[in-house]
Amino acid sequence: MMRSSFLVIVLFAAAICFSHLHQGHVAADAIRYAYIADTIVETNDWFTLKDSFANVDSYFNKPHLLFWVLAAHLKMFGYSTFVAKLPAALFVFASLLMLAQVAGLLFGERAALLSVALFVSTRTFMRDVLDLNVEGIAVFGTLLLLYGVLKILRNPEAKLFRYSLLAGLGLLLLFQSKTPFILLSAFPIAVLGMLQPKVRRLALRRDLWLGLLPPLLVIVVWLLILDQSYVAGAIDNQWVNPIRENSDFFGNLQTWMKAIFVSWAPLVYFGMFGLYKRVRQLRTSGWKSIRLEELLLGIWTLPIVPIVFAVECRPRYILVPMLAVTLFAGEAAAGALRRIPLRQLQGAALTAGALCIILFSALDIPIHRTNRLVAAASEHLRSANATAPFFLCVDGDRPHRSPREARFTELLLDLEVGTRHPVFYSEILPSEATLRGSRILAEALCRSHLEARGIRFSVEQEYGERVQLLITL
Repeated sequence: MMRSSFLVIVLFAAAICFSHLHQGHVAADAIRYAYIADTIVETNDWFTLKDSFANVDSYFNKPHLLFWVLAAHLKMFGYSTFVAKLPAALFVFASLLMLAQVAGLLFGERAALLSVALFVSTRTFMRDVLDLNVEGIAVFGTLLLLYGVLKILRNPEAKLFRYSLLAGLGLLLLFQSKTPFILLSAFPIAVLGMLQPKVRRLALRRDLWLGLLPPLLVIVVWLLILDQSYVAGAIDNQWVNPIRENSDFFGNLQTWMKAIFVSWAPLVYFGMFGLYKRVRQLRTSGWKSIRLEELLLGIWTLPIVPIVFAVECRPRYILVPMLAVTLFAGEAAAGALRRIPLRQLQGAALTAGALCIILFSALDIPIHRTNRLVAAASEHLRSANATAPFFLCVDGDRPHRSPREARFTELLLDLEVGTRHPVFYSEILPSEATLRGSRILAEALCRSHLEARGIRFSVEQEYGERVQLLITL
């Protein structure tokens, strides 16, 4: 790939990944992960993950890498919304650059640029991939593994040790994301090995195993340090629960179809168009003309089928197969837009990146949800009345508001301002004796529940239209 195209992709990816990190708050499970990392900094214990959300001393659902990287950032810069979101964004930024490298290797510069543009245009990218979670690590690990494997398949005699080391590092990163991602990424390579004698012969090369050895040793040492507790916790959280919760088959199937054809819409439609054109070419030229790399990508998309039919709908689990779809879609888009000069595509990418910076940074147009209750509590604690004790009440008028959300809000407030205040769900309020004479920072529906229980109150201060400070009488 030419330097000019790669530089354009670097600037575009940076604008997409970093221009909005200052907005809103971390939300839902991301609060839990940030608090675990904050606990690492406080206790200086980098091996035992303590989960204050569930009040347990050991957290085994996720590997350590994300928490270590986040804890290192918190230790250097302290807590802020930007710092809490930065580690995940860094992995996603690296993933976009690696996606461009893989697409450029397979289909050329135009496909590299368009693959990145199509991937970031999906709803799932903005909602799930950029969130503080392990998805960015999984995507980067998968693409690093794929790049190493493709380089080996292209020229097994050149730099086999280097590219097998890259593939091994990809496996290590996958191991530090979620166990399903390991299986999804290793599956195509295993199938290809059974189908192709060339791949089976490569497995006997000493340089290949010398490159894979260091990452595999790190995995083994890490597992020995953690003992069997992590493996048991990861299997229960990432395999048993999703399969056990898959009770409504047709409901899940409908949700999966919506996730694939709506959340991943640009990739799926361009990918289907590209696949149709390629099948027509193969029917003309003969199926034996299919390239080994295309066969690998084709196998990579197959796990979509068992995931959809066997697992409770968690759209993040099709991230790995959708990376192969992204590459096919990039090639199809490059063919469809072949009359547009490459320089114009580069200019469009730079313009889109500049617009992101203007919209999300200069104009501060929000794309992340702000926890209004935490924002109001932060403002109140800076006021003259901050010395009087109070508690917070979370609404129950939206699906994401629940007792679980109340607990998240309590942890987020501690991260934001360094103080703990009880947070209650509007439908599970304390006893009347506790409420009498209390100061309550409440969202709208909480007032209705107080009135329904016959508890009188006066409004001391309003924080926007949804949050008020109440004094019960």
